[in-house]
Amino acid sequence: MTLAKADAEEAAAGTVTEPGVDRAPAGRLAGWRRGRRADLLVVLGYLVVAAGAMKHLLLAPATHIAATNPRGQALDEWMLVHGAHVLTRFASPFFTDRMNVPDGVNPLAVHGFLGLSVPLAPVTLWLGPARTYALAATLCLVATGYAWYHVLFRHLVRNRPAAIIGGAVGGLGPAMISHVQGDLARTALFLVPFLIWRTMRLREPGQAVRNGVVLGLLAAWQFLIDEEVLFLVGFGWLVFLVAYAVQRREEVRPAVPAFLRGLGVAAATGVVLVGYPLWAQLFGPHAHGPRVPVGDRGSDLFSFFAFATPSLGTWPVGQLHYARLGTEQNAFYGWPLLLLLIGSLWLLRGPVIRALAATAFVLALLSLGTEIIVKGRSTHVPGPWRLLAWLPGFHSVPPTDLALAAFPIVVLVVALIVQWGGEVVARIRRARPDAPAAIAWWGLLAAALLPIAPAPVHAANAPVPAFVTTGTWRHYVPAGSSLLTLPPGATGSATWRWAAAADLELPTAGATLGVVVDRAASSGKVQNVSDRDRQDARDALRRDRVSAVVLAPQKNEEAIRKTASALLGLSPQWVGGVWLWDLRMVS
Repeated sequence: MTLAKADAEEAAAGTVTEPGVDRAPAGRLAGWRRGRRADLLVVLGYLVVAAGAMKHLLLAPATHIAATNPRGQALDEWMLVHGAHVLTRFASPFFTDRMNVPDGVNPLAVHGFLGLSVPLAPVTLWLGPARTYALAATLCLVATGYAWYHVLFRHLVRNRPAAIIGGAVGGLGPAMISHVQGDLARTALFLVPFLIWRTMRLREPGQAVRNGVVLGLLAAWQFLIDEEVLFLVGFGWLVFLVAYAVQRREEVRPAVPAFLRGLGVAAATGVVLVGYPLWAQLFGPHAHGPRVPVGDRGSDLFSFFAFATPSLGTWPVGQLHYARLGTEQNAFYGWPLLLLLIGSLWLLRGPVIRALAATAFVLALLSLGTEIIVKGRSTHVPGPWRLLAWLPGFHSVPPTDLALAAFPIVVLVVALIVQWGGEVVARIRRARPDAPAAIAWWGLLAAALLPIAPAPVHAANAPVPAFVTTGTWRHYVPAGSSLLTLPPGATGSATWRWAAAADLELPTAGATLGVVVDRAASSGKVQNVSDRDRQDARDALRRDRVSAVVLAPQKNEEAIRKTASALLGLSPQWVGGVWLWDLRMVS
């Protein structure tokens, strides 16, 4: 039931046990030291690439924000401060009244990553949320890459170059660089390789308790970082096990009892650790409730052949295509790598490769959503996601995320094909030392992988205005009231970033002023405002106890300002670097 066992039977896709121990004549200790030096060089290599990708945010974190998804980064910075408060002020992990005034919200239900924000609390308190985000995102890329390298080299492949390249794809590939642009939890995938490996080990007889407890601990931690990732890993594993079991029934059947016992122990461990957080999220006071359907956010079919932004394949222009958000480029493998992956089906044969290929195909197909889209245009062809979208758990998962579940398969196949190619080159060189086999093989790999290598993440200028940094906001937002920025989520008015900079003392409203403000922001044209628009805006502001509405300098600022003034019935004043509508005396 494991890669190791099956690959031992097929030399083409083989595996090793404990390759990290060098048995050189100099002795085991000397070999261990050489191995650790090699590991350190791998980490440093990943760090150089990750720092290059994040350089704009690392060099000026306080004044810049990820241009592709500023709202996501602002929310992550808010969550980092909340995690610090949980650790140092014993704030509730499952409720805050500083967001979505007056109702409040359960942070864990709105992308709160307590499994990351709490361990990072000392860094957040030391450097502040903006710098911590940039540093943590960089280190998460490195940690995820090294985790893949470690699991690959220690357990799944025979040579270090294959593990290095596999780790680089896993930690610095398109999906990872996509999520680093405003989704810190999806950047922290360093537990995924260990979740996969420990699940493989559940088949070991007589080790149900040990293996189950370890897997349960890992799963609980992943739940507190990003529960959807845990769901995706589990679903991907289920598809793989079915695909493998169909081919190897006689091998699988004896291992089922041990696997199920270990899985039961893992589930029990996980329930003990995260049962209450899950209950609080779904059914407790201030519960988010069962997540509502997210709609059809499927992958564009052409995205599998396209290069992600930013990557060397799109640099320096780096415009976003075939994805609704920069953090949803889960399927952007690029056509050279896609051709290499398809070609590996003929080169790496065996039940494991066939099961991996079947799993990747199923997940990619499901990621297309309920309707097939090609280059942004609907084909009106029903997508397979319709078969699962109504099921509990699935209905709240964006189908494009299923492409992220296929990403570990890409990492494994890349590592195996690199190993296979290296062995073929070695055999050719022994037979014909003058043959340029190495140049040809490594040139082919470079052509497939270099286009998806990360380019610097695009950053936008988004300094926190003096209105917030000097505490001027306190005069306009008295106790019991809240602040609303226009338009919600815009780069220059990233509400959650402002609140994080104010140590979450600044309460932010959940209200909006309606679609007219959004239209003004997107079109750059002043919108006509009806009496109904004005009444709806007043009702929303009154319900959320908004005492001040602000607009920071940004694109289409004049259109937003004039449209908002027509809605509110008063003109703004310039205070601390923002346009301010003071509503304290407005009935």
